Amino acid sequence: MSFRSAILLGLLFLHHHACFIADAQNQFVRRRTAIANTNEEHFVACPKPGNCAYANYVAPDSEVHEIRCCSSFIEPIESTALDWMYVKRGRTCPYVASPPLCPLGTYNEAVALCSLIPDGRLCTVQEINEECAGRSCCCYGAEDGSYQLQQEDKYFVWTSSERVSTETLSADVQTIREQIRELIRSNHALAPKFLRLAFHDCIGGCDGCVDMTDLDNTGLEIPISVLSTLVSEWKGKGILSRADIWALAAMVGSEVTQAQHDFYMEYAGRIDCEDSGKTCLDENSNPQECRQDLGDFRAMPSPDILTHDLLDFFAENFGFNAQEVVALMGAHSIGTASREHSGFNGPKGWDNTNYFLDNNYYVMLVGAQANGTETNLEEAMETAPGWTQETVENGGSSGLPDRMQWFRRRSLDTERIISLNADVGLCRDLSGQLNPASGEVSCGFKNPASNDQPARCPHAAATIDLMSMYRSDETKFLQDFEAVLKKMILNGYPLPESQLTAVPPPTTPIVNLPSISASQATYESGQAVGLTFENPTSERAWIAIRRADSDPHELTGSSEAWSWVCGTSTCSDKQQISGSFDLEGIGNGLWRAYLIATPQTSPYQAIAFTNPFPVGEAKLSTSLRTYTSGDTIEVTFANPLSSRIWMAVFPANANPHGLTGSTQAWAWPCGSASCNGDTLSSGVLNLNGIGDGLWRVYMMTDMFSPYGTETYSNSFAVGNVDLIEINASKKRYNIGESVEVTFDNPGEERFWIGVYPANTNPQDIDISSEAWSWPCGSRACSDQSLPFGTVELSVGEGEWRAYFIIDMTFPYQSAAYTDSFVLNG
Repeated sequence: MSFRSAILLGLLFLHHHACFIADAQNQFVRRRTAIANTNEEHFVACPKPGNCAYANYVAPDSEVHEIRCCSSFIEPIESTALDWMYVKRGRTCPYVASPPLCPLGTYNEAVALCSLIPDGRLCTVQEINEECAGRSCCCYGAEDGSYQLQQEDKYFVWTSSERVSTETLSADVQTIREQIRELIRSNHALAPKFLRLAFHDCIGGCDGCVDMTDLDNTGLEIPISVLSTLVSEWKGKGILSRADIWALAAMVGSEVTQAQHDFYMEYAGRIDCEDSGKTCLDENSNPQECRQDLGDFRAMPSPDILTHDLLDFFAENFGFNAQEVVALMGAHSIGTASREHSGFNGPKGWDNTNYFLDNNYYVMLVGAQANGTETNLEEAMETAPGWTQETVENGGSSGLPDRMQWFRRRSLDTERIISLNADVGLCRDLSGQLNPASGEVSCGFKNPASNDQPARCPHAAATIDLMSMYRSDETKFLQDFEAVLKKMILNGYPLPESQLTAVPPPTTPIVNLPSISASQATYESGQAVGLTFENPTSERAWIAIRRADSDPHELTGSSEAWSWVCGTSTCSDKQQISGSFDLEGIGNGLWRAYLIATPQTSPYQAIAFTNPFPVGEAKLSTSLRTYTSGDTIEVTFANPLSSRIWMAVFPANANPHGLTGSTQAWAWPCGSASCNGDTLSSGVLNLNGIGDGLWRVYMMTDMFSPYGTETYSNSFAVGNVDLIEINASKKRYNIGESVEVTFDNPGEERFWIGVYPANTNPQDIDISSEAWSWPCGSRACSDQSLPFGTVELSVGEGEWRAYFIIDMTFPYQSAAYTDSFVLNG
């Protein structure tokens, strides 16, 4: 041994640790407490992945770790040279040398020590991960006093690999994002497939491998194959691993299916299973070769899983809480269920708009809007949509069993959508009701219409509030979905700051993406819609206003309005990079603006779209307030949601949040019960056959009793019936402002006026009023049967209605009520 070598090894002996003492956790604790301030970092790696706390991580150069050296010296090296231990583990591995006593040192000390051997250098992180340095460290301990081979390989080893520049990495990730977006543009069905791939990969830790012998992974060969070209390009450059690219594809798939959020991947450096040095295990725990289609067997959650088991599964496998589980389940908002791949038959997916990542998944399951209180949740249960169970018979030919699923019609058309027991279980507690062998549930989704139908399942106490919250707040859903998706794709890396490389979002876009936005969230009837767009490719482009539920990948038929990007349908500068303008002539409805590049022929594919925005509000009115017996009732309607609706006549005091029983008359907006036109945005229709009484016309989007309403007309009288009326003077008041209520009481009955929450059932008022008065104007006046008049009431913040109440016995029934009105700041 040379004098220089001896001096260096003597210094490193100060860092010496004995063989076979201190486990990997002690090593990990030591490295966390021995960090000096430094701007220089390199990867350290485990010589036998699986033996250490992690496969590798980025460490400051001042940390202390084991030193092993690589050499490409092609001549055999005698193991006695310098008293070092030399090994060569495989055809593709270099020689790996370890000094005696398995020394520890800083990065700079490791570099200096490795320079002592011919062509010596630190190994790369890839060489260490491939176990080239396995069992290459020796130390004293044999009975004869000689060196013995260290068997454990459980201490991190310095490598020459540096953390990739965050600026360079950010630019590359942006480029890959755009490549993935192009894949989705060419086949929009890939977006949900990328999400599914990432979820299956990240159960047990994101490692870029799934076991394709598992039937639960059937269909994943499609996204794996599509992404393989990107994997070859970017993994080959050492930029991203396959696991990184799969995770990024899930983020991009979420990003392109909504218009509110950019879903950035925050970390890179996930390790693919074949690079981790571990042994992959099949379903029976037998070892198998690790590769992208033959990873570890990972048990998927059953589609028939009960709510508490679903929460336990995600808590154990991902560390998710209940809110994160409910948010992630919203991924079912996009995509479909393929009978070929899963055994479920859902070609139209789980909700009305399976090409948009939105909160419609929750709307379809929860039904009537609730604000989280027990009373409102119970009301939501009463007015819930109608879901019915059915069996999908697969015959076993594909290896898939028969499936039990729930179905209902979409709101916008007659197509069917589905839910699985796992979805339904977020709203209904199926405990004790589910047959695990068949998936059949013995209770019903909603209250039975007759005694021969099963009783309603109880609500799922652990998750119904969260489902209701997301049903009412799409912005909150998208924020929480982004957060839980980012957490999901870090599974297996509990300390991403040190195990992975941060990918900061660019301060300015490196890859400019097309975008379009509306200037306001809502517009009044006849108001021009302000639009701002980015068209970085400067392609010839135009903007179309279409129904908000239009498939952006297959736009057909006429537009409500359109313009070239220069602002009109006749302007000449059609290749602007960016701009803003107002678009007029848009009728009442729920719309999106779609940015479309040309040349294209119908069906068109949008390159960007806005959030939905309503123009106008739903309105329903009759031509008269009183009719003689047998008269035709003329009804005028405006349907800004442009969704599938129908109009029906029910008693004037019926509960607008849960209409049940037979109608006096009904029609689609096209004018009859048999015509083909159920999504008109406005029009006039005639209703006949209405008997004597007090009535309203109700606009309904729900197709299952009890029905929920979008709006309703004023009350009207048919025949020799007194028309009782009550109206608030405005739709909106400031806090502290008196609410003015007018009334007509032609029968001059004794009555009182009470203010209650707007969702109160007028036929069963069983709570205290916010305010009340006799018709004479106070609680103490004596004239309680006036034929008409006005009262003023002091009301707190909230959404309310005033109810005309003749009944004096609790719970009360209302004879008439106002439209809802709001008090706020």
